[in-house]
Amino acid sequence: MRRLLIAVGATTVLLAAAAVVYILVFANAATPVDRSAVTAAVVGSEPGDLGVYVYATTGFEAVDALAGARHEYPAETYLTISLGECGRVVRWNALDERWDEWEHCGPGGAITRSRNYHDWFGVPNLDEQVCAEPLPLVPTAPVTVVCTTGDITETFESTPMGEETLTIGGVAVATRWVRVVSELTGVTSGDFQADLWVLPGTVLVVKMVVVRHNTTETQIGTVGYEEAYTVTLTSLDPGR
Repeated sequence: MRRLLIAVGATTVLLAAAAVVYILVFANAATPVDRSAVTAAVVGSEPGDLGVYVYATTGFEAVDALAGARHEYPAETYLTISLGECGRVVRWNALDERWDEWEHCGPGGAITRSRNYHDWFGVPNLDEQVCAEPLPLVPTAPVTVVCTTGDITETFESTPMGEETLTIGGVAVATRWVRVVSELTGVTSGDFQADLWVLPGTVLVVKMVVVRHNTTETQIGTVGYEEAYTVTLTSLDPGR
């Protein structure tokens, strides 16, 4: 995201007024993901198994570059759980222009690496974040883990909040509630909070409430990014 915001800033310096209008009107797409294109090579039969899951979704992301732009998230988004080289890989597909991916290669499915993809004004950007030590998905006690993306540092504090029962598709589901907060420092600075309700013994997040605010220094000054969303599974079935 940092490189994308810097690129957007540099683009603003160079673009003529007509080109800016074109970008604002035509290039800032927010394309819902085609459900038929979201597949898993292996699909299990139990909740939390490999497969494709559907989230009921509300939320958005926004930037204030180029007079500002906003992507509204569709009513349904998709989560896939697949096998990677060292463990399970979880990917949330919000839009064709926006997705997150986590590698769960640490003990008990702890997160060791993540990727996030954004496309603003037709400028694609993929960032990869690596953690100094695995970040537990469901810690047994409060834990602090430092992760880096290039020269940006994100310090996570993850706290177990206890057990909570949610109703998913008319079924009562026991979950573990975890609160994660973070602070970003470097060229990009900001803060993040996520409340996660995780199906015990799996890497499946049943519900997630996320708020993020970032600012990045660019050639045109400070560019802000904001994201807020809530996703809740519609079913525990790992459908194809």
